[in-house]
Amino acid sequence: MSANSIDDVIEVYKRDVDLTLIAECLRRTVPERMQALQNALTAIEELRVQVAKAKAQPVDAS
Repeated sequence: MSANSIDDVIEVYKRDVDLTLIAECLRRTVPERMQALQNALTAIEELRVQVAKAKAQPVDAS
């Protein structure tokens, strides 16, 4: 793959990158970033628990 084609691929991906989210993240301190990550992981785990509970409940056929 030539350097030019790699640059073309990078340009395609850059179109879909939201620079405001990157800037927002970089304005935070490291502890704030870590807390945001922990909050996201906690939310994901809670979602997994709720999905598992929903799958375990029988479906009402009426």
